[in-house]
Amino acid sequence: MTWLIGGFFSVMFALFVLGFATRNLDDPREVTGWARAHGVELTAGNVGLIRYFVRLVVVLRVTGGLGGWLIGALLDDAVGWRTTEGGGAWVWALCGWMAGAWWADRSVAPTAGPGAGASLAPRRLGDYLPRSLQLAPALGAAVAVALAVAAIIDQARGADTDQWVLAASAATAVAIAGLAALAQRSVVARPQPALAADVVAADDAVRATAIHHVGGGATAATLLLAAALATQPELAGADGVRFGMFCAAFFGAIFAWRYLAFRGWRVRRTPGVPVGAAR
Repeated sequence: MTWLIGGFFSVMFALFVLGFATRNLDDPREVTGWARAHGVELTAGNVGLIRYFVRLVVVLRVTGGLGGWLIGALLDDAVGWRTTEGGGAWVWALCGWMAGAWWADRSVAPTAGPGAGASLAPRRLGDYLPRSLQLAPALGAAVAVALAVAAIIDQARGADTDQWVLAASAATAVAIAGLAALAQRSVVARPQPALAADVVAADDAVRATAIHHVGGGATAATLLLAAALATQPELAGADGVRFGMFCAAFFGAIFAWRYLAFRGWRVRRTPGVPVGAAR
């Protein structure tokens, strides 16, 4: 009976979060604001794609986040782990949130008719993402690894070091950063058909949004793992120093998710060269 009550309240909570997050989806200002932030001019040719993406990415982000949280809870219940304790539940949620943003990009990819050809315009990750955010997830993972290693080798407090948990936390941070990099590059590598310039601009802005979401989310997730590691009793040092490291990682995670992931970015690339078009 306990699990039934818990499941009921979990479903109610998920529905409340989804409803709250999607309350403004029909507001035209959501579309115009997104287009303005990414430097895209709304036209009759691209407004449909933009409107669909702006709505879809919100739904998939929230659904993915809730799904990630649920998967973590179910996994812990099935195998007896404690991955959702502390900030672990938020790490699971961020992973699902990133997956939703990535899937939204795949779902709205524009298509062209038969014989329309493809664009040969060079696409680089740097076109869609500043260098600082390209490196941020790896830096967050490096911080988590450094704290885990320090906690493993430091016996100054005489605590019983649970090396498996510490090593698993560090490995998870590295895995998140690595998978985020692969996801970002898959967005960049997604084929782009030779279409009108306004549709291409909208497609590039969609890519930039997904890539920023993945980069900011991965940075936040790795820093949350670092924050959890900073509180480990195995880590030597004054309590004030460890608390300071925790605060730096924790507030860095909030900044990465709230600012870096949602930062408007104007893509500037050389116009595409159509290839394989029908003659």
